[in-house]
Amino acid sequence: MEIRPGAQAPIGAPDALRQAARTAPMEAPDPGRAAPGPQPGMPGYDEGPYSLVGDEGDYGGMPWDAAPAASRNEPLFARAAELGMPPEGVDLMRRLEGTGKLDWSSGGSETLGEQIVWRLENRFVDADVAQVLMGQILDPDTNIKQIGPSTCAAATAQKAMALNDPGLYFVTAADMVRGGGGNLPDGSQAVVSEANRTYIKGAGFGPEARVDATVQAALMDFANGVDGYDLARDKSLKADGATYDGLGQQAVTRLNRATLRAPTLDPSAALADFQARLDEGRHQRSYDHSIDGSGQQDEVPTFMEVVMEHLRGSREKSFPGVFVPMRTPDGAHMTMVKDVDEKKRTVSVIDATGAPRSLTFDQFVAQVSFAPTDGDGGIGAWSGYGTSYGASGGRR
Repeated sequence: MEIRPGAQAPIGAPDALRQAARTAPMEAPDPGRAAPGPQPGMPGYDEGPYSLVGDEGDYGGMPWDAAPAASRNEPLFARAAELGMPPEGVDLMRRLEGTGKLDWSSGGSETLGEQIVWRLENRFVDADVAQVLMGQILDPDTNIKQIGPSTCAAATAQKAMALNDPGLYFVTAADMVRGGGGNLPDGSQAVVSEANRTYIKGAGFGPEARVDATVQAALMDFANGVDGYDLARDKSLKADGATYDGLGQQAVTRLNRATLRAPTLDPSAALADFQARLDEGRHQRSYDHSIDGSGQQDEVPTFMEVVMEHLRGSREKSFPGVFVPMRTPDGAHMTMVKDVDEKKRTVSVIDATGAPRSLTFDQFVAQVSFAPTDGDGGIGAWSGYGTSYGASGGRR
């Protein structure tokens, strides 16, 4: 097993489990077995149409009767059950196997399934926490929830970690909940402050909220650097005791580089580009001649068209979305644009609160936050003054 700097050294690698899995006898499926479905008490297992992780039906969208005749992971399922994993947790392991995520390996030889069992055996994770983490890995969009108004960027980063590297996310989140630091994708370590850990213990959170609160508090503290984060008040803290909402621009950049490494729409650049084109159009009108010599003046692109140009330009094939700050009644809110449908002229937005939305181009541009930050006000303090142009402004 690869051990990253600062991580807990393993006290035993699951070699025997891997060997048992490789030599597991092939068994015919039980035709009377019921298909695993949404479990009572576990939120969000009815995957929505805009899931970041694709088709999440049992065994990758295949009907249960069409599942593989046998699984090399049967020894893992049996051992997990012996260690206290409830039937619905074992069914989650089977669903993860169907998507290929249970066999995910994060740079070492251990798969996600082996990590789950090994940590259960060594009491590095409780069964209820492991079950929550598996549900989050199965469908990050639905099962990871924003714990407070200021944690939208942290929740988005948490979703991206669960999506991009399921094995590392499980280990990182489990280590955070257990009480240590968690390794981020870039090798950095995020730790939950003692004050936040004390608050989480006394808040009466259920397993799902406890995981989200722990991970997001650690990411907020990491992003803030010399500043801190107070989960009880959902406020970022300066050294002099002053508080502010959300994360400043530098903190968002630091968090993005360490976790998402996602392309980001720069609304200020789009706004400046539109203003420059608008000014150029006014300049041309003042001379009363056309740019192309045809006798007709060229149209200035609308504000919406310019913003959509910048959104398309920000996308990267290697990443499933674009990080975009959007306005809310309380300030700006970090979201991720998953898809752009040019024919329907709609944008699919993944919200850190767990609610996917489909917006028209006009609706999307009207909600983008175009105000720059000064590094102190925080994302939550952003305002959308740029939208005063209106989505269709600029035509003449």
